[in-house]
Amino acid sequence: MKVVETYCLGDLGFPIKFPFPAGERKKILGAVGEIALSSQREIQRDLDAELARKLEKNGYTSDHNKCKLWRPDFEHAIDIYNQSRLIGIEIEKSEKKRVVHDVLKLVNGASTFVPKIRYGVLVIPSKYFVRGKPKSFAATAKQDIRFYVGNIIANSANMHDLLVVVYDVVKT
Repeated sequence: MKVVETYCLGDLGFPIKFPFPAGERKKILGAVGEIALSSQREIQRDLDAELARKLEKNGYTSDHNKCKLWRPDFEHAIDIYNQSRLIGIEIEKSEKKRVVHDVLKLVNGASTFVPKIRYGVLVIPSKYFVRGKPKSFAATAKQDIRFYVGNIIANSANMHDLLVVVYDVVKT
């Protein structure tokens, strides 16, 4: 896969006091870039597990029990989590309408009594298809983040920043 764009809330014009850690950003981008999936079917089936496997050596896990940040009351989970760095990763493979939901899940992880997330990551494709025609997933996500959740995160005492990683599939 090829990383084609990255941005954080500061890049969208929001005031951020604690930007996404550069070292973690580099690790995440490197891991996404190392993934060798070449079809939408493979992405749907394997992307979460592949990214988790690539990030495991850096303290990330996809263990469902460790990614359930709101137990016992709620069974929701994030896709990948680094407990020591308080970084939560949500992966959206094809449904642009879920971007706001994914970001709000990360914000809620930062809003627990003892915050479990300080930095969120959203991994999204550059395009999605409507009736067989490509549309810009990345542009829609950027617009939705600005409109729906950017101010919520920027005004949150607990969620410091959001990194968005936009990928294209490299056909092999």
